[in-house]
Order: sequence, then C-alpha cells, then structure tokens
Amino acid sequence: MCLLEAGPPDRYLWIHIPIGYGKTMFHPVYNWGFKTDPDPNMNDRQLYWPRGRTLGGSSSINGLIYVRGQKHGYDHWSALGNKGWSWQECLPAVLLTARTQRAGGVANTGGVDGPL
Repeated sequence: MCLLEAGPPDRYLWIHIPIGYGKTMFHPVYNWGFKTDPDPNMNDRQLYWPRGRTLGGSSSINGLIYVRGQKHGYDHWSALGNKGWSWQECLPAVLLTARTQRAGGVANTGGVDGPL
C-alpha cells in the first residue's frame, strides 16, 4: 500500500493547535486555496474552498473539530442493508470514543473518557 500526499509534512505548529485553523486557512504552502465554480443562485459568486495540502490533507487543517453523526444517518445506512450500522448498534462504539465535558453541572449524553 502506498499513500501519496501533496505538500510538505504536517510539522507546521499551527496544524496541531485547534485555533491554528486561522493560520492554515489561507496559508499557500498548506492549503490549495480553491474556489468553487460560480454559482448562478448566488449572483455567480464563488466561495473560498480551503483544502489541505500536507500530510493528512484537509483533515490536517480542519480546526480539529469532531462532530458525532446523527441517528438518522446511521439508521439510513442500516436500512440500505448495512447490517450492524444502525444507531443502536453503533452507539456503544461511538460512546467509547467520546469524551464529554460537563458544563455548569448539566449532564451531557456522551462518553466520558474517550479520545475524541
């Protein structure tokens, strides 16, 4: 197996710090800086489309944000015939990976000691 990535290694300090997204979003060495095609529904404006140009690609410049999937998505995969992918079946694994911080004494529904 061989993985090829364009750009330099991900040793840039700001790649590994969540707030570093602001430093990588327009960085010409670590970001391709693409723009979308003109969109007729937006008066032909183009949107900036940051894409990673380093080991890890766009995952390396995404601000280290994690968002858990929604119940509907898992259940849809299951309904398409993917056994074992329903929300109820995947939830135990999802909770093992989650780390939830409690704010103001409010209990969150999530894992406690996971890596994410």
